[in-house]
Amino acid sequence: MQVVGYMRDEKLFQKAFGNVMRPQGKDIVRTWLYYSLLRTLQLTGKPAFSEVWVSGHVVDDKGESMSKSKGNSPPPMPFVEKYGADAMRIYGALEAGLGSDVRFSEDRLAGVSKFMTKLYNVARFISMFPIPNPIAFKNLTPVDQWILAEANALVERIVPECNLLDFHKPAIEIRGFTWNFFADHVLEMIKGRSFNSDNAFTESEQKSAWFTLHEVLKIISRALAPMTPFITDRIYRELYDENGIHGHSYPSFEKTWKSDLTKHTELLIQTNSGFWKFKREAGISLRQGLPEAYISEALKPWTKDLQAMHGVEKISYGKPKDDKFVEVTLPESEEVIYILPPVEEKE
Repeated sequence: MQVVGYMRDEKLFQKAFGNVMRPQGKDIVRTWLYYSLLRTLQLTGKPAFSEVWVSGHVVDDKGESMSKSKGNSPPPMPFVEKYGADAMRIYGALEAGLGSDVRFSEDRLAGVSKFMTKLYNVARFISMFPIPNPIAFKNLTPVDQWILAEANALVERIVPECNLLDFHKPAIEIRGFTWNFFADHVLEMIKGRSFNSDNAFTESEQKSAWFTLHEVLKIISRALAPMTPFITDRIYRELYDENGIHGHSYPSFEKTWKSDLTKHTELLIQTNSGFWKFKREAGISLRQGLPEAYISEALKPWTKDLQAMHGVEKISYGKPKDDKFVEVTLPESEEVIYILPPVEEKE
C-alpha cells in the first residue's frame, strides 16, 4: 500500500491502486498474497489487484528445487551471455504453463537458442526483397492467400491463451509454425518466385510473394514480441518501423483471410517431403533438377511454385503410364507421387 502512495500521495494512489496485476511465485500464495488481499480490503474495502499472475519455480532437471547448498543453482548470467536473454525468456514459456515448474536444462536452452538464430536468419533472408505497396488479400496469388490464411489460423489459435497471459501453448505454436512450416516449406517454395531469376513468373506474382513474406514476418515478430522483446524489436526497427515493435498491437484474427487450400496443407508438406526423400535415397543433391513428376491434382494451384522449389521441368497429375517413373510413398501417408529420375550423364 505504501508503494502506491496510500495516505501519503493521494494523486499517485488514485492512479496506481487497484487496476494492477500482481505477478508472484506459487510459494507465497497463502502468505503474501492472502495477507495483501485481506489487509487492503480492511483498509479500503476494495480488492488490491485486478489480476494475480502466479508462476511456478525454476527447478533442476530432476525436478528438485534449486539452492546453493545443494549445488544445483548455477548463476543465470553466464547462460544469458552464452545463449541470449531472449532465449532464456522464451525457454521458460516453452517449458511450462502458468503455475507449473520449469525444469532447467542447458541442452534444451541451447535448442531454444537455435530457434532464435533461425528466426534471425529468416528475417535476413526476407530482408533481401523489397517491401511492396500493400496488396489486397483478394489480389494475391492463391498460394499467397493460402500462406496468409495459415498465418491467420495461427493467430486464431494463440490469442485466447495470450489473453489469459499464459504463453506456453502460444510459444509452442509459434515456434512450430515458424520453423516447421514457414521456414522449411513456405520460404523454400516461394523462394524461386521471389527471386524470379529466370522470369518464370509475372511481376505481379513476384510482388505478391514479397508482400506475403514480409506480412508473415511481421505477424511472427509481433506474436513473439512479449516473449522475445529484443530480437523482434531489432527486426522491426531494421525492416518496418524505426520506432520499434513494442508500440504495435498484438496480431489479431482477420476474418477475410481465408483459403480453401488450407485443407490440402498436410498433403503439400508430405509431397515436399516425398521429393526430398526421393533425392536423398537416390543420392542426388536437393538442388538437382528432375525431368517430370506426377502429384495429386489437389495440389494444382501450387504447380509453378513446386516446379521452382524442386527443379521439376514438368508436373502432371494422377498416375503415369510410363514404368520409368519411381513410385514414392509420402511420409506418414498412404498417398504416393511418381518421379522420373534424371538421366545420368555418361563419362
